[in-house]
Amino acid sequence: PYGKLQRWPGNVRTVKASNAAHKELIANIRVMGVLQPLVVFKAQGKKELYMVAGGGLRLGSLDVLFEDGSINENTLIDCNLREEDEALALSLAENMKESMHPADEFVAYKNLINSGKTIAEIAKQFGKSSKDVEKLLKLASVAPEIIEAFKSEKMGLDVVMAFTVCDDHARQLECYQGNKKSLHPHIIRNQLLASTVSSDDRLVKYIGLDAYKKAGGSITSDMFNSKTVYLNDIALVS
Repeated sequence: PYGKLQRWPGNVRTVKASNAAHKELIANIRVMGVLQPLVVFKAQGKKELYMVAGGGLRLGSLDVLFEDGSINENTLIDCNLREEDEALALSLAENMKESMHPADEFVAYKNLINSGKTIAEIAKQFGKSSKDVEKLLKLASVAPEIIEAFKSEKMGLDVVMAFTVCDDHARQLECYQGNKKSLHPHIIRNQLLASTVSSDDRLVKYIGLDAYKKAGGSITSDMFNSKTVYLNDIALVS
């Protein structure tokens, strides 16, 4: 019954679909009903209450139909009942069928890692390479404020990629605040990597990257520009 369904706060989709797409969905459900079952699990400690892990937009459409009297609390809704420990992965799989904001996707992958999944397990489950999963996790590792700005369309994905060259959230945010009016990927990278030396540098090529590493030098890799790495210990190069 519709009255026994409740939105699950852990649903991976946080960036809503366009109003036009939602209106179309409401119209379709009004005429034909819910064609694709909601994915639900039983709520702990709450008798006869089910959390919707997949199908948040459909549930939102049902809410509209309830408000205008088209359905009532006893209207039966097709649901796919699963276990709670599957909810996060199912929510991601469900939303991948619909156009989901990239930020919601890579944050969901991070949450899967936090829940105990390995990169290899996630890659197998969603048909991706381990390298692709690592890139999504790298995007999810930037400062939350930057992810929110991306969701709000204040920057493009290429800019978020640029911020991944530095793991320090404080430096990322300082760079973001200082460049809000001109968020270009190369400017972001240049500022965040200002205290490093590129592997393309002539002196680095002369010394050799292997020799630098043997001396204890650390490097920073740009996962989205794999041809170049950056040497952090300038003293070992000069």
